[in-house]
Amino acid sequence: MVTLTIADPAAQQPVDLDAYYTWSSPDGSLWAEFFRRQSKYLIRFPAIGDFEISADAAQVLCTPVPGYEYSSLRHLYLNQVLPLALSRQGKLVFHASAVEACGGAIAFAGASGKGKSTLAASFATNAAGFLTDDALVLEREPDGTYWAMPSHPWIRLWEDSHSSVLPADALAAPRIALTAKSRFPAGKGIEYCQSRRRLLKVYVLGDGSSESLAITPVRNAEKLMVWLRNSFQLEVTEWHVLTSKFDDMWRLAQDVQTYHLDYPRSFEFLPELRSALLAHAAET
Repeated sequence: MVTLTIADPAAQQPVDLDAYYTWSSPDGSLWAEFFRRQSKYLIRFPAIGDFEISADAAQVLCTPVPGYEYSSLRHLYLNQVLPLALSRQGKLVFHASAVEACGGAIAFAGASGKGKSTLAASFATNAAGFLTDDALVLEREPDGTYWAMPSHPWIRLWEDSHSSVLPADALAAPRIALTAKSRFPAGKGIEYCQSRRRLLKVYVLGDGSSESLAITPVRNAEKLMVWLRNSFQLEVTEWHVLTSKFDDMWRLAQDVQTYHLDYPRSFEFLPELRSALLAHAAET
């Protein structure tokens, strides 16, 4: 459980600390800086706002810069800060979308721009509810079963994707400043799954260079790195935390069937892709 509090707007003041971690935008500019203040964490998004996370990651205090709109801050919190806070609480959180399939769920992992949200939307508009379009939380049972947990009921899509995949009458939420993607709530032909589903298989998306559908198992030697590369991590310096996460991801890599997935990046190919994935997911 994480509680968000919005403080009164205030200008960002210099931080008398060295950032222990940074994020960059696709164009190479600074997107976020991570600081540690005693036992708390501070994530600064320059010219947007600061998010202070308590030591137990149960409380998040957001201080926006003056004039920054609430909807953008909420979007940033749900898609970036909340997954980081959950990871600090010991949750397994990954850059992945997930949809219902074969009585359980399948997930699509990969970096931004690989097509995770488009795949989630394609299934969701064909009676297979999506659980999340980007931040996947997994919970493990003692028997090694993993459960995909539902996230907020929104899908974010580029214009070519939503015009090709979503129903013509799908209603977009008002635009926000932080992203060029449009946001679409569940409903109007976009199915959402609000209950956890047993994770069946995970597909790591390729770059779209394949001229045909290609599904190949991830080699055992690669599995751990696949999960590490696609994980949300707030703490990247404390060894005892990293060791615990390493152990958790090692078990995950051994327990969950993981595959490389590549296919032609054509919207016309999506029906064939969905059928092939459902058939593959049903295989034991």
